[in-house]
Amino acid sequence: MTRRAAIAALLALAAFAAGARELDTDPAVLAAQSWLRTIDAGQYQAGWEDAADSMRVGNTREQWEKNVRRLRDDRGNVVSRDVKEAKYTKSSYGDPGTFVEVQFETRFEKRAVSREIVSAIRAMDGSWKVSSYRIK
Repeated sequence: MTRRAAIAALLALAAFAAGARELDTDPAVLAAQSWLRTIDAGQYQAGWEDAADSMRVGNTREQWEKNVRRLRDDRGNVVSRDVKEAKYTKSSYGDPGTFVEVQFETRFEKRAVSREIVSAIRAMDGSWKVSSYRIK
């Protein structure tokens, strides 16, 4: 192999590795799971405070807590939760940034199976914050 070919191969490998890191959804999934544990514990105010700014648009903390409490009280405690899909996506709200949508199959005490959908955004500091939460 010529020196030029070896350098080209190393550059291609480095580009592939960088691309693989960019597509890694694990940090967003971990952030979503951590945030959900806060909500599972009934710590809605902490969930609000730990969420991305985009979650607060159009809602007061009190409104948001009331809505989440209603959603969760109707279903009961979490029995099990499994990640079904995590993928990069564009925001439906036109919010700038990199988003990962994480879908969980969740079993609650009062509902056999639900789909929790958590969107996370990468913040300027590189951390992931929950930007939306809904249950189907």
